[in-house]
Amino acid sequence: MTFYRLASRSLLRRPRFRLTARIAKVRLAGVMLICGLTQSVALAQPDETAPAEQAASTAAVEVVQADVAETASAVPEPAAESVPDLILVVGAAGEAEYGEAFAEWANRWQAAGEGAGARLTLIGNHEPAIAGQADDISPADDGSEAEAASDRQRLEAALSALEPNGEAAVWLVMIGHGTFNQQTARFNLRGPDVAAAELATWVGRIRRPLVVVNAFSSSGPFINALSGDNRVIVTATRSGIEQDYSRFGDYLSRAIADPQADIDHDGEVSILEAFLVASAEVRDFYQAADRLQTEHALIDDNGDGLGTPPTAFRGTRLVARPGSADQQLDGKLAAKTTLVAVAPRLPFTADELAQREQLEVQIERLHADRETLGEDDYQSAVLPPLIALAKLYQKVESRLPPAPQEPDEE
Repeated sequence: MTFYRLASRSLLRRPRFRLTARIAKVRLAGVMLICGLTQSVALAQPDETAPAEQAASTAAVEVVQADVAETASAVPEPAAESVPDLILVVGAAGEAEYGEAFAEWANRWQAAGEGAGARLTLIGNHEPAIAGQADDISPADDGSEAEAASDRQRLEAALSALEPNGEAAVWLVMIGHGTFNQQTARFNLRGPDVAAAELATWVGRIRRPLVVVNAFSSSGPFINALSGDNRVIVTATRSGIEQDYSRFGDYLSRAIADPQADIDHDGEVSILEAFLVASAEVRDFYQAADRLQTEHALIDDNGDGLGTPPTAFRGTRLVARPGSADQQLDGKLAAKTTLVAVAPRLPFTADELAQREQLEVQIERLHADRETLGEDDYQSAVLPPLIALAKLYQKVESRLPPAPQEPDEE
């Protein structure tokens, strides 16, 4: 792996939180080195031009340090974060073995939601440990013959009760089994099931960022129905005919709050990272068992309803080429969408978040145009926004409280 790839991976989105000043300086020095003369020098290889490059890097670091010192005394208020909503739905298990597995997956999602401070809505065939509900639909509490609301009705009501506008994301996670009859894909609930088209109608009013996780078999058509602007749709399968029991939901529930799934080391596990890690685990499971893989997950976040497989990515970077000039592949929105941090978040202000977004978009565009620009022009163009991004992070990190000192060993 080249030095350029290592450094750009950490700088492209967000560096690891709680960086010391020394690490931040090294990162900026790395930017100066990688964008200078070469991108192919490995970390362990000596470089004959190192002294001159190190001098340039040191000068750049000193400039950054001066900028940080000027702004460190005035500490603006961090951007206020609104509360996300997590609607967690466990479908009909069919067999006790599946019910136990689904409850375990749901427990992980609930823990992640609680860690994020999300408003939780729990629906379906949950074990009492997670939701305090019976496994089947019971009569109404007043002793009448009328049945309690079905899980389908509860889901529709929960979505209808959401505030449709705002910045905080809505996470809808559905765990269980699905079916497909050549025309309609459904998620199996206790009582009446819900079809993809029906769910699309229920979420149609939501303008907030929306993440829908379809962790069940035959879920591929849900991408076609649910895809839209400001949405991330994840399905366990790429089509309705992948009808066997899906293990993807197990691995996704493990990854969503696992620090080991933080591919780009930014202190957060995005839904893209969780998707990629879970997909790799699914692949490894079938390979280790010497079995034909019967599920292939997809992710959609650009609103085209097509979905992108995990094989289109290397790390978190999209490497696949679109099939046509007007086609865009997925991943940009998903890479920035997280439920819970696995490390303390940096105290960005609203203005700083907007500045970061501008710089990241600029860097992404330059990466996309790299072949057209040529290597020399590309590196000249990408250097200023990379340095600006590093300087922005140093400024924000300077407002963090000092890390606790470890006691000296006697």
